[in-house]
Amino acid sequence: MTTYSGGSGNDVFSITGFGHTYIGSGGNDTITLLPEVDLYADYTGFSAALTIVVDGDAGGGQVTKDGIGTDTFIAGGELDPDISGLTFGLGSGNDSVTIDDPGGIFFGIRSSAGNDTITNIAGFVRAVYSNVASGITYTSNNGSGVSGTVTGVGVGTDTLSNVFEIMGSAGNDTFNGGNGDERFIPLGGNDIVNGGAGFDLVRFDRDGMGSVMVDLSAGTAVGTFNGVGFSHSLSGIEYVRGSRTESTQFTGSNADERFDGYAGDDVFNGGGGNDIINVGTGSDTVYGSTGNDVINILATEEVFLNYGSFSNALSVNLTGTVMTIDKGAGGTDTVNIGGPYDGSGTITLVLGSGNDNVTIDSVSGIFVQVRGGAGDDTITQVGYGFVRADYRNMSSGITYTSNNGANVSGTVTGTGIGTDTLVGISEIRGTDYDDVFNGGSGNERFILRGGNDTLNGGDGYDTVRFDQDGMGAVTVNLEAGTATGLFNGNAFSHTLSGIEAVRGSRTGDDSLTGSSGDDTLEGRGGNDTLNGGAGNDYLDGGDGDDIINTGEGEDTVIGSAGNDTINVLQQHDSFIQYGHFTTNMTVSMTGTVMTIDKGTGDVDTLNVTGPIDPSLGSVTLSLGSGNDIVTINATAGIFVEVRGGAGDDTITQTGDGTVRADYRNASSGITYTSNNGAGVSGTVTGAGVGTDTLSGVAEIRGTDFDDVFTGGDGDERFILRGGNDTVDGGGGFDTVRFDRNGMGDVTVNLMTGTAVGVFNGSVFNHSLANIEHVRGSRTGNDVLIGSAGNDRLEGMGGNDLLNGGAGADTLIGGTGDDIYIVSDAGDVVIENANEGTDTVRSYISFQLWQHGEHIENLELLGTGNLTAIGNTQANVLRGNSGNNWLDGAQGADTMIGGEGDDTYVVDNVGDTIVELVGQGTDTVISSVSFELWRSSQHLENLTLAGSANLNGTGNLQANVIRGNSGNNRLDGAQGADTMIGGLGDDTYIVDNVGDT
Repeated sequence: MTTYSGGSGNDVFSITGFGHTYIGSGGNDTITLLPEVDLYADYTGFSAALTIVVDGDAGGGQVTKDGIGTDTFIAGGELDPDISGLTFGLGSGNDSVTIDDPGGIFFGIRSSAGNDTITNIAGFVRAVYSNVASGITYTSNNGSGVSGTVTGVGVGTDTLSNVFEIMGSAGNDTFNGGNGDERFIPLGGNDIVNGGAGFDLVRFDRDGMGSVMVDLSAGTAVGTFNGVGFSHSLSGIEYVRGSRTESTQFTGSNADERFDGYAGDDVFNGGGGNDIINVGTGSDTVYGSTGNDVINILATEEVFLNYGSFSNALSVNLTGTVMTIDKGAGGTDTVNIGGPYDGSGTITLVLGSGNDNVTIDSVSGIFVQVRGGAGDDTITQVGYGFVRADYRNMSSGITYTSNNGANVSGTVTGTGIGTDTLVGISEIRGTDYDDVFNGGSGNERFILRGGNDTLNGGDGYDTVRFDQDGMGAVTVNLEAGTATGLFNGNAFSHTLSGIEAVRGSRTGDDSLTGSSGDDTLEGRGGNDTLNGGAGNDYLDGGDGDDIINTGEGEDTVIGSAGNDTINVLQQHDSFIQYGHFTTNMTVSMTGTVMTIDKGTGDVDTLNVTGPIDPSLGSVTLSLGSGNDIVTINATAGIFVEVRGGAGDDTITQTGDGTVRADYRNASSGITYTSNNGAGVSGTVTGAGVGTDTLSGVAEIRGTDFDDVFTGGDGDERFILRGGNDTVDGGGGFDTVRFDRNGMGDVTVNLMTGTAVGVFNGSVFNHSLANIEHVRGSRTGNDVLIGSAGNDRLEGMGGNDLLNGGAGADTLIGGTGDDIYIVSDAGDVVIENANEGTDTVRSYISFQLWQHGEHIENLELLGTGNLTAIGNTQANVLRGNSGNNWLDGAQGADTMIGGEGDDTYVVDNVGDTIVELVGQGTDTVISSVSFELWRSSQHLENLTLAGSANLNGTGNLQANVIRGNSGNNRLDGAQGADTMIGGLGDDTYIVDNVGDT
């Protein structure tokens, strides 16, 4: 606050801001009032008459100081009428003030000892007598507004004309109103206010005013002003404004009246008449009365609408933001609910003893609590609001029985409440006694208090709440079905079943343990312990230093205030959410311990417990909107995924763990540009992600939009999703991955640099360059084609086709019936047990056993003379048009030669050979007895191998049958055969003159 004082010259001042004082002096001063100004112009030192004229249209006013100068007040810009004001302090002369400023700023005129005249042509003008030591008397002349005379010791006889309002003194004032709509501001003392005719206002909304009790039916107003009590007498008053900061109790008469509350906890009883009640920002109570009242409230405040005195049936309807309360013969009230509609306030409706009907169809963000009376009430919720049935004031326990409707639907019975019917409401609050809640198929919410309650949530996802005033620490175990604690100092022991969500107490040190299902545990305030148990749980410790133990499922932990300890099991996925933080966080992980400095003075500690295996689980860390720094130096086998926020984040991986930068939740595409560091190192930019810096990260996951990845010299790994992405891996051995939920079949061709498919139902078309490693979709039937280099192709799930192309490629099919195309002697095919029936199609000689024992089929391609050898499986070997060597190895194999002169190696009595007519001159080499005719009539030659005593039998062909060193039985069958026995004692069967 500044005091401006000129001398006898012509001074110039420019003033802005609040609480300043200008002291008038000699000379012709110019005072420019800049926007948003509140100034007291002090002319109390003048004894000569002052003439003050303000002309708003002319942009200012003048103070003529009776021969010693004229001061000019100029509006330096458009002044804000809501916060700007100018108060003149008059001198001891007979001063004249004329204000003509329609729609302008507020003017205060502080009178002094002279006989002053104050005229308000248009504008907001207050006559102020708060500086007068003893009381004043105002007498209306029945003019408009405040018009009449004011007398009193030290004030002379002032004449007021159409003044907006008058403020009294600290003494005992008397206000005699007239026919106009007058506004009176009584202060201390014991005042008498008679408004007369018109719609007259008394105001108590002044600095220094304490609690006030106003009773218009009794004509009294009592309270304190500046700590001193007052007792005013009121009559002819229709409008009352309460205390600014303290509570006001309003009681109306049978007339039509208006009451305005402010920040205190106010109580309104309009009485008879059609009243207007404007509820303030405190915790206010409005008592229903007769008449058609209008009640204006805010959805963000605590408001009690109490109609408990009514015995007739009430009909209440809330549509959108307007509630009507039909009181029968008592009239109909209208409640207007103002915003914002964010669910932060509560409107409590107290019903009477009749059979009341309440229907709530509000906009989202309006919270209505209904307290039923003795009648059979019906409470129905539709729309988007939130409705609670509240039975806290009952004198004994209640029984709720669901009818399997939506949410909380069913009947409530108990002593003194009749039989209430609830339809689709959000939640129900019990009593302090032994309640019974029988839930149904809806998603129900129950608020428990004292007593020993029995709660069965039934089906649906049901919630139990303990976050109420008076609730101490609670111990809840959903697996055991128990909840114990203290409410208002009294112990309770509740029995729970069918409950999936728990809210702990507001301030107690709670212990919350989940069930084997998917639970939600919220600790709220206090130093809580949360145990997730099995299932995919949602764990939020709330304020306080909490201990959070994730369980055997994919659990989500919400970061909150306090120094929390979070213990996660690495073999399951854990999601640690700090996305709602706006501070700059610093995260550091060494070994198995992560510290999270939240930038608020609180530090969380996250412990990762084993077994450590990245194939089993991961820790996902979601950052907030600050500029966060994350450094991960984790133990080998620990997998950490970091989801950046809107800030400029830095994510660094060192050590042996694995770190992924995840941008799946971005609202548009990102651009990654490598700086040629190790792994994924560089910058990531995009709308809503700031500019992130990655250093040594193992891999990066893109968005559902059009991403651009420009790789460098490191071995980078890119996880692609939707959109049309552009990926250039640069140097190094780079990977693209499609093994994500939502990914359908993909076709990847590294030779042409394309990847097409469907993600979450939308087609994508990616462009690829310098990629050496591809992982296909988890379940789709993929086609993966390599480049001219040494590639690694992984089909994952589904029936995939893998073609490495040129180069020494590694082909891994995964589960499903996969097909491998082999064209290089350096190609490696990897199949594990129980991964489908797989086929290798090879342009080169190939031996299945060299690639494991889990490939079933082998086909030779092209025209070359190739060799195909099986493994321990019952293989199917197919030759090409060349002269093939087919050896099924140990299993009962099927060998299909094709057009060339093929050689079959038989070592199992279950082996089968397929040869068709005209398919060359073929030879079977068998280490078991073999009959050509049983496999085909188109096999020409048979050679027995080894030293065992074997039989060899021909077919219709002119066979050549050769024995081994054992004692063989050779039978050429029908044709003109040639039989060559070998070293043993052989037997020949001759049935054709052409046999040799």
